[in-house]
Amino acid sequence: MTSLSITPTMKRIIGFFTLSATAAIIFTSCNNDEQARKDTADFRTYVSNHRDSVEVFAETQWDKLEAEYNEKKAKIDTSKLATELRETYRETEADWETFKADYKAKQEAKAELAETDAFRATLAIEGVRPDYTDLSNTNILAAYEHFVNVVKANKDTYTKEQWLVINNSWKALQGRKKEIDNNISSSDNGKIMKLQVEYTAIKAVNRPFADSETNS
Repeated sequence: MTSLSITPTMKRIIGFFTLSATAAIIFTSCNNDEQARKDTADFRTYVSNHRDSVEVFAETQWDKLEAEYNEKKAKIDTSKLATELRETYRETEADWETFKADYKAKQEAKAELAETDAFRATLAIEGVRPDYTDLSNTNILAAYEHFVNVVKANKDTYTKEQWLVINNSWKALQGRKKEIDNNISSSDNGKIMKLQVEYTAIKAVNRPFADSETNS
């Protein structure tokens, strides 16, 4: 059997293809590494922007935010990340959890504020601001009547937090009365005084939840 001899030309051709294949592998690997760095940096920037600007995203639905996050995250193959990039990836995940906690806390605070505002509005007559700054001598008696009647009807169901809102609103109502006292008729003033006494009695019965100050 005749053995196959490799000529110098064949050796050069084999060497060329071997070198080309090696170069292609190295080039592909470098490209993959570069893409991994780019995707990880993009992921990092996306999360950092959210973590550092929670207020900006407070009005965005969480489902939308999470979908965008998962889309960025899905681009990264963690099994192929270098040690340095893997550490960056883990830190970025932790930063997202920080953002998530801050976002949820702000949503809860916003919901509580809305609930408080809605409750405060029940203490004011229709068409009047809950801080009573637009009350006049023509409707302040109606404001007192409404306030006291609402509190009297619901006094046994109020929580401590609601009593705090009630007492702050009462202080605001009392403060507005002082500002316009000279314009209030004697008749209305007399009726308001009776309502003040009635409110003080309601608070006395509902201690310790109700503030003990009369705020006259």
